[in-house]
Amino acid sequence: MALTIAISNTKGGVGKTTSTVLLACALTTRGMTVEVWDADPQGSATAWLDEAAEVGPVPFPHSPMNAASLRRRESSADVLLIDTPPGESTVHAAVLARADLVIVPTAPSGMDMARVWATLDALNGAVPAVVLLNTANTRTNNYKDAVAALDAEGVPRFETPIPSREAYKRAVGTIPSERELGQWSEVAAEIEEMIQR
Repeated sequence: MALTIAISNTKGGVGKTTSTVLLACALTTRGMTVEVWDADPQGSATAWLDEAAEVGPVPFPHSPMNAASLRRRESSADVLLIDTPPGESTVHAAVLARADLVIVPTAPSGMDMARVWATLDALNGAVPAVVLLNTANTRTNNYKDAVAALDAEGVPRFETPIPSREAYKRAVGTIPSERELGQWSEVAAEIEEMIQR
């Protein structure tokens, strides 16, 4: 049975789809079988992976999902990644009901961090969560303040921040090579460590 990881944040535009697809690619390069379910009605992950499939093979299956299919369907992959919509919805509730872990991607700005707290409050401790600092510049006060706030509250976070890189923005519609994945490979290694615990 798959380890089910929901990529979730009540705020839109924080990199949920990018995190879902690039983590799927990175976990695949580590020898894991992966499946991606796109539970966001906007269908961004599906569009990305369908576009990539026109150029070459996608190394993992992907499917659009709604609340009903989320409750019925099973995955035989090692890791199931679910891209979620922003806000709260019946789809969101169905995803969280089956998740073993929630990854909360966020930029380390004040407004984005406010939505992290709202997302964690909505989870209410029902599912373990870990924050992924995305589009991060580790030299800024915003980044340092975000790390300090998460650590002060005892909120788990990935040790590896994801920097803002043009290569990651240009990856949409492609399947990046292992070399191109950069820090996403390091985050995948952290996920693998979590699985082995």
